[in-house]
Amino acid sequence: MRDPSPFHWPVLVGVAVACLLVGVPAWAYRDGGCIRYLPPPQPPSVFGGVGLPAGDPAQAVAMAGRLGLGTVSCRDPSGWWLEGVQLGPTALSWRIYGFGDHVLGLPTTGVTPLLSDQKDWGCPWFNPMNAEQPAGARQVTCAIAIVSDLDAACGAEVYSSSWRGSTHLSFGRAFDIPWLGARAREVRLRNGSLRLIEPVDPVGLAAKWLADGGPRWLGLTLEVDDLALVARGLERRGVKFLRASDRRHAPLIVEPDQTGGTLVEFVVASPS
Repeated sequence: MRDPSPFHWPVLVGVAVACLLVGVPAWAYRDGGCIRYLPPPQPPSVFGGVGLPAGDPAQAVAMAGRLGLGTVSCRDPSGWWLEGVQLGPTALSWRIYGFGDHVLGLPTTGVTPLLSDQKDWGCPWFNPMNAEQPAGARQVTCAIAIVSDLDAACGAEVYSSSWRGSTHLSFGRAFDIPWLGARAREVRLRNGSLRLIEPVDPVGLAAKWLADGGPRWLGLTLEVDDLALVARGLERRGVKFLRASDRRHAPLIVEPDQTGGTLVEFVVASPS
């Protein structure tokens, strides 16, 4: 086989580079057809924690303080800022400009699920983003959404942005949460899960949360060492909370009106 003429070299090199950039095997660009070999998009498999809303860094620090969370502050003279903490393999963070688009078609009003590995995030001068946790916070284990149609929400595409491709998550069967007046479904990922809840009792807590803001990503579950310690800290800071119980755990619940819009569920950490 003869060598390509010099005229063809820029074309071949450009095609090869394009294929390498999208991670396609070397043989895939043999006939200039690398795009044909792109793998289909895959649904997220990792739960990386949550992003939280705040209009400015002072709001982020105030919310963390009310919840008894130690955080790391990143500030830049240009005005860029980031507040947050690494909890086990998960991140809990606030940042300028927020965290982007909908997930499962739901507004990220209370939290944004972070559906990627968060082991190496934060600002260059604080990495990892570790901080002492007075309340014994261990890990973010779940992002929680409130919806009006549970099955339809579970069947939605993960991201609405077309460039990400069409992907769906495999949620488990529905189960009841009587103290919330709701039913729920979850999908388990590495390091955590996503839980969607739908009110079934028109006067229950879930119905109240839905009425207050519509379908949306509402809150998070936070594992801690000692619920009694958390309760004492919340009481000392004047944060109202509820004690609840379901078939899996007995959480402390801080409702959205106590945090500026985010539901926080504290549960005892599972034995290591």
